[in-house]
Amino acid sequence: MLELFTKKPVFQGNDEIHQLDVVYKIFGTPTQERWAGIMDLPWYELVKPREAIPNRFRELFQKWMSPAALDLAERLLAYNPLERATALQAMEAPYFTDEEPKAVLPTGLATIEGEWHELDTKRERAKKKRKSESVTTEPQQHV
Repeated sequence: MLELFTKKPVFQGNDEIHQLDVVYKIFGTPTQERWAGIMDLPWYELVKPREAIPNRFRELFQKWMSPAALDLAERLLAYNPLERATALQAMEAPYFTDEEPKAVLPTGLATIEGEWHELDTKRERAKKKRKSESVTTEPQQHV
């Protein structure tokens, strides 16, 4: 959801530890209050930040998202899996029920032309790149 608004990857880490650091810098350090039982998870003591990091989620994303969108994103990304919104709960959120434009069924999507899947787009780019490289590396014939 965040990537639809920002048009870029939000939680992009190079490895598992960096991934956690990226999440911590956005949502802050998970605490016992936000996720009961976090301290009991294996390896938590080894991967938690040395110092508490504040939650900056709303501060970082409020320029792209409405308050209702921020509320929904927070519910979908809650640290505690028991507090995360389900898909059905998300569809009932004010973001979908109260904000304009109103949600409608995606009836026209089946007939849209173009490359929409990221993997298809990457394949097409790679194919074009290989084609352009083969044209520039072919030996020139002199007459």
